[in-house]
Amino acid sequence: MDVEGIYLRVSKGFGRINYETFLKALGEIATIKKVSLEAIFNKLAEADPLAATTKAEFVRHHDDKSTYTGVYRQGGPRNLAGAK
Repeated sequence: MDVEGIYLRVSKGFGRINYETFLKALGEIATIKKVSLEAIFNKLAEADPLAATTKAEFVRHHDDKSTYTGVYRQGGPRNLAGAK
C-alpha cells in the first residue's frame, strides 16, 4: 500500500487534508486492503496513539547542565543587535 500516494491523491498535492478527504483516504485504504470501511474505523478506534512512540534516553553532555562549558555555562548566546 502506498500511503504517500493516497495522501497526495486526496490532498490533490496541497499538503493538507480535511475531515472529508481523510474519510476518502480511509475509503481508499479499505479498498486496497479489501476490508470494509467499518473495519478500518474499528481499527482506528482500538488503536493506542502512544503505542509506537519512543522515549528519549538521557544524554549526559546534553541533558546534564553541570557539564556545560563556555558560553552555555553562562546561559547561552545573547543577541546583542541594537545594544548601546
